[in-house]
Amino acid sequence: MSSEHLERLRKGLGILEAQISTRKVQLNTRINEKQKLTEEEETWLDNQANTIDKVRVLDVLSDISASDLKTTIEKLPPELKVTLKRLEDAIQDKATGQLNVAGASRKLAHSQTFQQNLPKPQIKQPLVCRWLKEEKKWRAQWSEGASVPGVQDAKRAPQTEHPKVTQLMDAWVTQARQAGILLTGEVLRTKWKSFADRVGVPAEERLSLSEGWLNRLKDRHGLCGIKRHGEAGSVETRTVEEERARIQKLIRNRGYRPCDIYNMDETGLFYQMPPDRGLADHAMSGTKAKKTRLTYAFTCNADGSDVRDRAQTITQSNNWTKRPLC
Repeated sequence: MSSEHLERLRKGLGILEAQISTRKVQLNTRINEKQKLTEEEETWLDNQANTIDKVRVLDVLSDISASDLKTTIEKLPPELKVTLKRLEDAIQDKATGQLNVAGASRKLAHSQTFQQNLPKPQIKQPLVCRWLKEEKKWRAQWSEGASVPGVQDAKRAPQTEHPKVTQLMDAWVTQARQAGILLTGEVLRTKWKSFADRVGVPAEERLSLSEGWLNRLKDRHGLCGIKRHGEAGSVETRTVEEERARIQKLIRNRGYRPCDIYNMDETGLFYQMPPDRGLADHAMSGTKAKKTRLTYAFTCNADGSDVRDRAQTITQSNNWTKRPLC
């Protein structure tokens, strides 16, 4: 027997076993609660709930070559032929369950409840209502997937990637990297939604933009997490070295003692601080941006003998705006 056909029958056996197990648990619970079973339920427990015949037919067919399969099936006893038919139908019944329930729900009478009419599916009414609203989409996906192996057996419908939106995203990410724009997951998701609006992607067909989607986008562009380091991109290293040498020379020439050499530095409480972490394909330097902040100054001398415990608050004035921070 061909491996594909045998694997399909085994999958059908798995589905049947799951269905049987669920119903047996329900019936056994009722028995333990001393509730009386119907005659149909007792017959089901004695016959259909037994999977020995299904395992047996798979064992028989597993040893048969593909060329002898048809002859062997014709020679099977009637009860095994029925079992084989149940295994072959299990996959189809599982895959088309949504369509069957949607069609059956149209027969619901106004005077009867959902569970009275459809006790066996063991699904909730809100789920069926969602299926009914999207019935055209489910039927279209079922028809389109007939030519693709495995699509009709899938438990979840694959999401459409929307190539036009993906193309716009790739182009924008490339331009943003070249311009030094800091990228974050939230920025990328917002941009995707913006492109989806531009292309006209319906709301029900949009991607969920999960972490998996974000990771695939980062892998495609070689992006990884980085941290921008302060104003490294706004300071000339050569200028810093020259100024440091000038100050050291001045201290030596004037003969200042360490206790007379003070350093004052400021720190700020920022109200409009851009993020310093994001996504990029290489290390990036930050650039000094206009900031709204409350500035504090801290002062101490070189040998630590005079440390000003109380910070000074630097306020803004007309002169201060003309002489910005170092």
